[in-house]
Amino acid sequence: MNNKSTLNRIRASFFEELFKPKSKFKRLIVFSIIDSVIIFVSLFSASLLSGKDLTLNISHNTILSFLIIVLIKIAVFINLGLYRAILRYASFDFVLAIIKATTASSIIVAPIFYFVNTSFEFRILIIDLLLTQFLVGGSRFAIRLYQEYVLKSRQGKRILVYGAGNLGAMALRQLRYSDRVSYIPVGFIDDDIRKRKNIIHNIPVLGTWNDLNGLVLKYAIDELVVAISKLESQRLRDIVRDCRRHGIMCRLIPDFTKILEIEPQIRNLEISDLLKRSPRNLDMEAIELLIRDKKIVITGAGGSIGSELVRQCKRHNPSQIIALDQSEVGLYNLREEFSDSNGIEYVLCDIVSRDYLESIFRDFKPHIVFHAAAYKHVHMLEDNARQAIINNIEGTKNVALISDKYNVEKFVLISTDKAVKPANIMGATKRVAELFLQNFNRYSKTEFVAVRFGNVLGSSGSVIPKFIEQIKNGGPVTVTHPDITRYFMLTNEAVQLVLQAASIGEGGEVFILDMGNPVKIVEMAENLIYLMGREPHKDIEIHYTGLREGEKINESLYSEEVNRKTKYEEIMVADPTLFEWDVLKQAIDIVIEKAHDSKERMTIEFLMSLVNYVPKPESKKDTPKDILMVNKLDIVFT
Repeated sequence: MNNKSTLNRIRASFFEELFKPKSKFKRLIVFSIIDSVIIFVSLFSASLLSGKDLTLNISHNTILSFLIIVLIKIAVFINLGLYRAILRYASFDFVLAIIKATTASSIIVAPIFYFVNTSFEFRILIIDLLLTQFLVGGSRFAIRLYQEYVLKSRQGKRILVYGAGNLGAMALRQLRYSDRVSYIPVGFIDDDIRKRKNIIHNIPVLGTWNDLNGLVLKYAIDELVVAISKLESQRLRDIVRDCRRHGIMCRLIPDFTKILEIEPQIRNLEISDLLKRSPRNLDMEAIELLIRDKKIVITGAGGSIGSELVRQCKRHNPSQIIALDQSEVGLYNLREEFSDSNGIEYVLCDIVSRDYLESIFRDFKPHIVFHAAAYKHVHMLEDNARQAIINNIEGTKNVALISDKYNVEKFVLISTDKAVKPANIMGATKRVAELFLQNFNRYSKTEFVAVRFGNVLGSSGSVIPKFIEQIKNGGPVTVTHPDITRYFMLTNEAVQLVLQAASIGEGGEVFILDMGNPVKIVEMAENLIYLMGREPHKDIEIHYTGLREGEKINESLYSEEVNRKTKYEEIMVADPTLFEWDVLKQAIDIVIEKAHDSKERMTIEFLMSLVNYVPKPESKKDTPKDILMVNKLDIVFT
């Protein structure tokens, strides 16, 4: 029994080798030997079927001629690519290739037939051609049928494919011929009820998505492969939730229309698949017009948003990009990525160092500034309020004033949803930056705009890397609150919309990106555990640690500002909050001054008073004391 099993494994291994794309030389040797025998058999059989008895008239000349015919035919087969075809993908096109190769080889060897026997009859050539075509084609498809039998008889994961279209057929082919894992495609499901009971490569369409529960139980399904193009992330999240409920894994084959000339491979789902949303109506011409032939300064260029700004701006043909960051490591990594690219200058600079910053603008004379540099980790900044103010407010002020001085055309601030009704230092500093730019815009030729959005997936300090590390270590995964939600967007999507908003900004706007629906962090953690092959709350526990200082359960992208639509459906614009410029500027200067004076409590009080202050009607005048609520706080105003 063991010997028989070993023999079967050897046979299966041999035939699998013939089906592998990389086994070109093995296929050439094996099939050239098979075809040589076929050609000899066809020649003799054709002669016998035509009434000629070659056994009575075999000579050295005849044998030599037959050998030459075999070599010529094999050479033609090789030249026409018959041995390069991968049998697992053999189809009607492969049949045509066999007919073409055998016909061409027969035409070439016809004179040799005549040379061997001057009484050569044309029907011998026709019979030989038909026999060769039948036997060559038959040998190929016999091997393929045997391989299909081997694949069907092997043990493996039982797979249901969701999507009975082109992507589904592609997924089926990959599942059948996987070299790494054994899969058994059981059937398809599809939302189109008309496809029920259809057969795709001998695999039936068993039903629709509504039949999933019954099919999982009936056919003992282990895994679902999603093979649907243009699938919305919300729908994918629903699919993952249902797969989790049924205890089956879920994988994905990407939309092949987005990958030119490369067949996409079935892969595991990633958390980004559950969140991504391609912007629907981008105007690439407007973005190109904004960037082309311009000198672009990008502050914070080593960070997640800044580096993506560099990548996307580079695609729109700027004359020069000045990538500016205080992080040596961030700039080094960026430079390594663009090592062969001209037109990018890498500048180490702290935006608080105004003199050095001004020298950069004086030397390069940029047209557009994307200001992404900021301290942004909420909990870190709660303990370092003064540095948050110096970097996020004074740094922004420095870049803005220098941009105005050197006639920058447009200045774009990367803001955050935490600037809305800020409950923490980070959000408050970004809100002050927004207010400064909105109001300064009225007195500058530079167009100052801000773009506000939520969390970007994968940025430094994101919860995702922390969750992944906790899962790898066996848990628990820590979440602050069971109801906490956050807005999420992929970095490349956010930057696309930042560029689009910048293209329509005229100065003074705070643009707000449509982030979709907020995501519950605990559901994100559960999905991530599931996608990493574990079961939430069973294999990996989730612990709640409680809200931290400055943390809100829900963030908002909007405040009391009047929000207007733009011509792009995923971009809104808020009406500006306007102060008397001199008064606002003085109040901001006082906050910065207190931050430098090491007066932590007073600095925080002034900061939060500023962001929560509502300007008086035009008939009444604001004062710095009003804005900073000095009288209410009983603080000496200097």
